[in-house]
Amino acid sequence: MKYLITGQSVQEIRQILRRYDNFPISGIKFVDISPLFAHVDAMSILIRAMCLNYQDRGITKVFGIEARGFPIAALVAKELNVPFYMIRKEGKLPGKTLSLTAGKEYGSNEFQISFNSLSPNGDKVLIVDDVLATGQTIMALDATFKFLLVEAELFCLLNLELLQFELPNLVCGVSSPPDLIPMG
Repeated sequence: MKYLITGQSVQEIRQILRRYDNFPISGIKFVDISPLFAHVDAMSILIRAMCLNYQDRGITKVFGIEARGFPIAALVAKELNVPFYMIRKEGKLPGKTLSLTAGKEYGSNEFQISFNSLSPNGDKVLIVDDVLATGQTIMALDATFKFLLVEAELFCLLNLELLQFELPNLVCGVSSPPDLIPMG
């Protein structure tokens, strides 16, 4: 797995994250990345590393997965000077959409992508998510874009290291330490 953030910056970002046991259901250890958005320096490190990684890769659009992928994806899209599009949960996008189902560690989600955002044969997109747990969401989206003949690069901010296989087009920001900051 390739990680963009290394050295002391990893520790700085990890200390901002919070863990909540038994959320949203019993047995799940939820990692909350939302405190990261309040830390300008940490966000700058993340966005700078992402932009350096993707600036010469021919990215034509950036897609953010609802909801915590939105701010990261929007900031990267702005810096790469390409459009930002949202991948929303079912019923949240108006107009004609493409739908797909993705499993996760405690259920499944139906996602929708606006048809207006898709242009097969020529686009190279960056799909941004917050946390990589089972990998089901990012894999379903990768397969959907491949089916549509759209090349995709994949990015997840935090890898919980539950994924049992490698995706060659997947890059993560930081790995998750087993001792994330206790419930707060």
